[in-house]
Amino acid sequence: MLVITTVGTSLFDNYNEQSNNVEEDYNYLKDRPGKEWDKWSGRISKMKRAISQWADNNENASAEIKSLLKIKDEIKGEIEARLIATDTILSRLAAEIISSSINSQVKVDYNPSSDCISGLQVENRKKFEQLGLVGLIERINEITGGWYENVCLNITGGYKAVIPYLTIMGQVNNMPLYYIFETTDQLLKLPQVPININWGIFEKYSHVLSDLASGIARGWEEYQIKHNLPEDLKSCVWAEDGMAELNALGKMFWLKYQNFITINITKGTQYFNDTGGNKAEVNKALKELYKRLTNYITNNAHTDENAIITAIKSLPNTDDLRHGDNPGENIFIFKSTDQAHIRIAYSFTYQKNILKLSVYDYVRGTFNHDKYIKLFKQKISAQKNPEFITITLKK
Repeated sequence: MLVITTVGTSLFDNYNEQSNNVEEDYNYLKDRPGKEWDKWSGRISKMKRAISQWADNNENASAEIKSLLKIKDEIKGEIEARLIATDTILSRLAAEIISSSINSQVKVDYNPSSDCISGLQVENRKKFEQLGLVGLIERINEITGGWYENVCLNITGGYKAVIPYLTIMGQVNNMPLYYIFETTDQLLKLPQVPININWGIFEKYSHVLSDLASGIARGWEEYQIKHNLPEDLKSCVWAEDGMAELNALGKMFWLKYQNFITINITKGTQYFNDTGGNKAEVNKALKELYKRLTNYITNNAHTDENAIITAIKSLPNTDDLRHGDNPGENIFIFKSTDQAHIRIAYSFTYQKNILKLSVYDYVRGTFNHDKYIKLFKQKISAQKNPEFITITLKK
């Protein structure tokens, strides 16, 4: 189990309760930004020598140490801790001391060059929101690679202001969250609450989110009007003086969205009434289609949607991406190579390197080739303005 742990300064508070030999240095370094680390190396070294000796194998030295050991006992297995520090000298120092003090009991990974989050401080609200929170979300995503199985968040230490964001991140990605009260031995596990995200909005406005992920340097008001952005999407945006970019919530959802395939399936198809086993086979074929089409686009260096459609049309009708006659305008049939023998009538869009699939119908099992193509054509012809339901599948 990987336990991502935010680091605060309880280590120093606990030490100062039983000794005042570094209290002057502590007060001097308190709230100083991480960029001044080298400037105060003498005071930092003095504190590190004194506190490291006291903290070594002391499970009550800090809230982070106590909670990590409690989590290890709770899950009854080995854990690996990843420490994340704030943009302050003391948080970085605490992380370094904790890392060396607990390593005999828990494997700890901490890299000050990447695990001290720039802007994660509480002196400047704008910097905290625009840089610190976004950087924290991005760093957690980097550590996990975007996949959160066997990962939990330990939110005992660090700024309390990040707890709501980490709680949402844990709930959205199904990560357990742990918290321990420093003055007690009770470990709390926050229950998982089912959160239903309207990924259809992300699918519809993915080109906008892509722009915001890169940052819009000017003309945000005009941009909103041009793209007719809904209020729900605006809650994911930080904007000021005509500039805009994703805020922490927007970054969180955008990173998760990129780990999934969003597919529009025509409302009323058998997909929504299919059995679990059959649906699993269809989902597998849909992911195969997405991967095969993505590879085709990449391998042929296509960047323009019209060029891709023209290229698919020129494929022989024995190709898996264009199997048989096209059942509609810019609609193709995909032949899955899986033993379930699934055929999918699909179309796609490709904008700003984002591939979107729309599925009109599918068949599975043993069937007559000419017959199912004829049925595809009839159904698609009858769907003048088809209504789609968006589903998400993990890549």
